[in-house]
Amino acid sequence: MEKRVLIVSAGVFHPTIFARRQLLKILKGIDGIRPVVTSSIEDLGALKGGGYDAVCRYFHKKYISPDALKSLSDFVASGGGLFAVHSASASFKATPEYFDILGGRFVSHGKVGNFTVIPADSDSNIFGKIDPFTVNDELYIHEYKDDVTVHFETEVDGKKEPVVWTRRHGKGKVCYFSLGHVAKVFNVDEVQKIIIGGIKWVLGFNK
Repeated sequence: MEKRVLIVSAGVFHPTIFARRQLLKILKGIDGIRPVVTSSIEDLGALKGGGYDAVCRYFHKKYISPDALKSLSDFVASGGGLFAVHSASASFKATPEYFDILGGRFVSHGKVGNFTVIPADSDSNIFGKIDPFTVNDELYIHEYKDDVTVHFETEVDGKKEPVVWTRRHGKGKVCYFSLGHVAKVFNVDEVQKIIIGGIKWVLGFNK
């Protein structure tokens, strides 16, 4: 049986239409899932009894209604999956409950440039073996919860900064992927492997 994934994505700059298309192309290529796309964050209410197995968030929004936030929290806490991309961590800054689900929040970013992404969790079977790779993208700096597991990271001013993390929220699984400002980053083989592995993990395809 196919797993249904509600993809909530919209934006002009964060993300661009080209970036959204690239991500959707990757998701549509994964066997066993059926993406359902919406541009409205309020459609999270459809998670209630809607037959979805996971939600993917790729947007930059200022406001989320209490009902939509509760729908998201209840969905994940009861066993649903959550895969969040790039600017999803910079959304809803005045809503701390949102970051309790995601596991971290955006603090700042620099200019778009090249940086190397390094595996940080060699024991994980979520993403398979991925060697260090270089991307040209916008690097987000985050503050994050103690209970996240960092799988990929980079170095900024001598400090390690997570690029991919996972955590549990109730019975559900959460994966955050910080890249995705530049559409071309989705053409990188390692990026595609991380996205596929993260989506499969939140859906329960791999442990």
